[in-house]
Amino acid sequence: MVRRGPVAPFAFIVLLVGILALPGGASAGDEEVSPMPAPARVAAWVLSDDEADLKRAVHALTGAPPAYVAAVIRHVRGLPAEPPKPAVALGKAAPPTVLLEARIYATRRGTAKMLLGERRMRGSHLLRAAEADVLRETLEAMPDAKVIRAPSLVVEDGIQGTVRMLAPISYLQSVKTETRDGVAVREPVFDVIQEGLVLEVRPVVSADRRFITLVGALTQTAVERPIPTREVRVEGGDGTAEVQAPTVKESRLDLHFTVRDGATVAGTGLAHPTEPEQELLVLLRVHLVPGAEVSPDPSETEKTRVVTMEMRLLRVESGVLERVLGGAVPDADEPLCGLAAAQVVGLLGPGRRGVAGVEILTASRLTTFDGQHANVSVLDQVSYVKDFEVRKNENGVMLDPVVGTLQDGLVFDVTPRINEDRTRIAFETRTTWAVLERPIADFTTTIEGHEVTIQIPELRVSRVRKDFEMQAGGYVLLGGFSDDAGGRGTYVLLHAAVTDIRDDPDAADINLVPRGLTPPR
Repeated sequence: MVRRGPVAPFAFIVLLVGILALPGGASAGDEEVSPMPAPARVAAWVLSDDEADLKRAVHALTGAPPAYVAAVIRHVRGLPAEPPKPAVALGKAAPPTVLLEARIYATRRGTAKMLLGERRMRGSHLLRAAEADVLRETLEAMPDAKVIRAPSLVVEDGIQGTVRMLAPISYLQSVKTETRDGVAVREPVFDVIQEGLVLEVRPVVSADRRFITLVGALTQTAVERPIPTREVRVEGGDGTAEVQAPTVKESRLDLHFTVRDGATVAGTGLAHPTEPEQELLVLLRVHLVPGAEVSPDPSETEKTRVVTMEMRLLRVESGVLERVLGGAVPDADEPLCGLAAAQVVGLLGPGRRGVAGVEILTASRLTTFDGQHANVSVLDQVSYVKDFEVRKNENGVMLDPVVGTLQDGLVFDVTPRINEDRTRIAFETRTTWAVLERPIADFTTTIEGHEVTIQIPELRVSRVRKDFEMQAGGYVLLGGFSDDAGGRGTYVLLHAAVTDIRDDPDAADINLVPRGLTPPR
């Protein structure tokens, strides 16, 4: 083989431009797979003087995964392969971890002053070991002291940790008028406030692991009761209506102190959210969990291959798929079919926004390790009035609406596995598609002499479970979900590609563990 001079780099650049302009292959069947030659061999074809070798190189690189093309480029340029990252050394300690155990007591007002003294009425205070034991025993023995929350939190050194202890409080926000069958009907509009406690803390462990510094806060949000009301004009109609105008109170206990392992801190100054005659007393115990010895993981160097997936949720009018695919359409019996590049263009159009009769509901992107389980959820939360609670007082009977919530939308669970030469990806998929019938059906009844309207939601749920294999860089279409009232079908268009960050330096910025994913094992 004769290595060409200045002409070779120019010819190679022209070759790559032509290859990258070509559409990638896409299939879901094994019969369309052909073995891919080694990247070094393709690089030799690129540098060859033989026109037949150049054609072989074009054929091999057309539709090839980006990592494969990068490997060929590396061989053409004569660059050495990047060495794999070393495995974790035996005996290397993992980062220190801090365990926080909190007990939040509701006590009679004045208890903190009685037990801790006048100077420790507000804020956080370090307790001596004997004092902490006596305080716990005293609180456990007091009949009017009750533990209302006991959260625990495990946080690595320097990482922000959060525990949310919240409950939704619904209230009547407004009233609007809707026209149904020519009749004006008043409809209540509800909103939700989150009430409760939020513990946020970031521990910092000293270099000698003798001291732990905690920085954070315990924040309490409470709605004043009873919720006041006010008169407002009815939206879209005549007259006025009585709605609720909640007042939200917030109190905060700042945490900023340095302690030793096993120390207990008392936090005071938080009012009880609903009982004015009570207060909250917080005991927070801090433990240092030693870093465990980490053994070498033989698969650590293999965790460099990632799968990038693009998922489009499509709503397609009847007949469009038959026209575009010209053959079998995914259904409940066979919910999967592979698409060629021309079929994808025919379905999405040149701008990837969908042709006439195809609506793109969502478009999500997900990057995961080889063999890592992940999921994408695209959900809407809908509130509805499911009941009314009867409350009697000196003014008579009041009916408080009980608001329920449900979610509809898409949940896509996936586990991809890449084959050895990175040309194909095996998928385990579980897809759930839930549709809420709108408008929500309701009925009117009478409670304690008052006429009320209660809603009865109807949720249609379709589940498709499919394991399949596809070519890297290809497209598949998942179907089999129930059609909507207009006869339109719902489908998931999946595109997947493989990247090895050892071969592709441009992949260094890939977020390998996005939020919501389970780290690889």
